[in-house]
Amino acid sequence: MQPDSIFLLLLQPYSFIWTLGPFWVWGVLICIAGTSLTALGLVFQKKSHSENAKCGDAIVYYRQPWWIFGFTVFLVGQIFNVVAMSMAPQAMLSCLGAWSLIFNAFFARAFLGETIHTHELAAMGGMLVGAIIVVCTTPIGEGLMNGMSGVDQIAGPLMRASFLLLSAGIASLLLLFQLSIYRSPTHTPLFWTLCSSILSGYIVTLFRCISFLILDWRATRPWQHWECYAVLLLAIVLAIAQIHMLNMALHSGRAVAVVPNYFAFSLIAQIGISEAAYQEMRELKGVEAVLFVSGIVLILVCVIAIVRVKITLEEEVFESKLSEIEKSPSLGTPLFVSSSQSLPARVYSVDDMLTFGGEDTPPMGRSLSTSSWDHQVFRGSFEGRQRSYTVSVAGPLGLA
Repeated sequence: MQPDSIFLLLLQPYSFIWTLGPFWVWGVLICIAGTSLTALGLVFQKKSHSENAKCGDAIVYYRQPWWIFGFTVFLVGQIFNVVAMSMAPQAMLSCLGAWSLIFNAFFARAFLGETIHTHELAAMGGMLVGAIIVVCTTPIGEGLMNGMSGVDQIAGPLMRASFLLLSAGIASLLLLFQLSIYRSPTHTPLFWTLCSSILSGYIVTLFRCISFLILDWRATRPWQHWECYAVLLLAIVLAIAQIHMLNMALHSGRAVAVVPNYFAFSLIAQIGISEAAYQEMRELKGVEAVLFVSGIVLILVCVIAIVRVKITLEEEVFESKLSEIEKSPSLGTPLFVSSSQSLPARVYSVDDMLTFGGEDTPPMGRSLSTSSWDHQVFRGSFEGRQRSYTVSVAGPLGLA
């Protein structure tokens, strides 16, 4: 069977959706489904790590059944997000992707027993309002979402001189920022956060291009054009680089600063870089433009607030538990040991701390991490190494 026939067969349900109503509405619904699956997958991965931390014999993460299940659900969510990219404007989808934090909170309550606090609910309400404003004010032009565009219309914008010059300018600014770090090393986490966030914008734009190529399969015949292979290869390379850079940021800085900055910068980068390539917002003017920007700002403020509240609450739980352990008369060994002692250094996470009973204390030679966003958490799942992170590269701002 020819590639044409195989993909046309796979795209039959996709084509059927086109006839059921406005294409962008289905794009929104599929994006919400993908966002919820992404959040659910990340929660199951955390559930796996938390249960593994309570076991006597730790198992590496890729052998944990719950982690495998969670990662599979996460990947399905990524596929949904790629499908949605060719059905609605990117500004709309990026803002809906921020809902992953809302889904994450409710799934964490259902499957991990975590508490949702009043401040989090207020931030979630603000995100919902901001997303509704963005959806209502985003221009819905036909653009490339007509199923009849060619490779030049889809991949061409990524190779225009203006887009390449913009990319060169961004790279130059990042290089200057890196050079300045030699004088101010404290800005290293911010540098890696910016790099990862900007790559997120490029990756989403590249996957959007791939989504259009698949949607317009009859017209594009992507396997016959070198541009399509170049876009796919670049998306994969940048995705790997993004994950590495985000891990660098989280390993060199505090999660309470890195994580909200990553979410905020990524949202701006995804909207800005996609707009620079496909110019979907050129019809946005006047009052609608003001409302659109207001919706984006509201979402950004709420994203930063909900992440900071979550991490702060986790740190308070940690400090409270630590205080109880330090005051316990049953302490038989010190919680911290000096570097002169010849004991292997290990780290206890919040999840480990919460499993200690009134008579149990952490063994000597172990220090404590501060939150479940910290790179020191769940070391048992990573065979004693620093924790690595799962990052959503094709849609919502997922991070686990």
